Amino acid sequence: MSETLAFFGGTFDPVHCGHLIIARSVMEQARLDRLTFVPAGLPPHKAGAYSAAAHRLAMLKLAVAGHDELAVSDIELARPGRSFTYDTLCALRALHPRAELLWLIGLDMLEDLPRWYRAKELVREFDFLVAMRPPGGPLLAEASEALRQAFGVRLAKKLTARVLPTPLVDISSTAIRARVASGQPIDWLTPPPVAQYVRENGLYRK
Repeated sequence: MSETLAFFGGTFDPVHCGHLIIARSVMEQARLDRLTFVPAGLPPHKAGAYSAAAHRLAMLKLAVAGHDELAVSDIELARPGRSFTYDTLCALRALHPRAELLWLIGLDMLEDLPRWYRAKELVREFDFLVAMRPPGGPLLAEASEALRQAFGVRLAKKLTARVLPTPLVDISSTAIRARVASGQPIDWLTPPPVAQYVRENGLYRK
């Protein structure tokens, strides 16, 4: 029987408890065998400077340590240039030819999906999980309409078929970086080993 593997992409600068809560909720609802975090190298849809890849990778490994159902992949960090989801999924398909592969995104990214690199091939060839943090009704309707206009009814239905409600956790990496820069603690916002790593390596300080 083939495995069901999900991949969760993002900058994770830093990874925080909200990421982990969403991952756990999605794992249980979709009955995944494993969920792998994929830190981005140079994300094409985001601007700005990010912490060194080695730091973001190390923090993710600390966050998932002791949880065999969670993993971290450096597949995008090891590849030069911009990180495109289509290229990443093609590479992952070659690594896991017998597994069912799912790419996890947030509902806020769904409406923007038609503008991704090789978007039509991406949604035609691969399957997605969409994490919807309530309230999300209007957002889902707007995203669904954008998908129908870009991809047609069949592919739009395929994309919205696996929308999963996940807990609303009001934590962001941006807020965590701002707290560190202003000298505020970040305990309970990130796993303790990650908070310690941030302190020991002087990350996010002004």
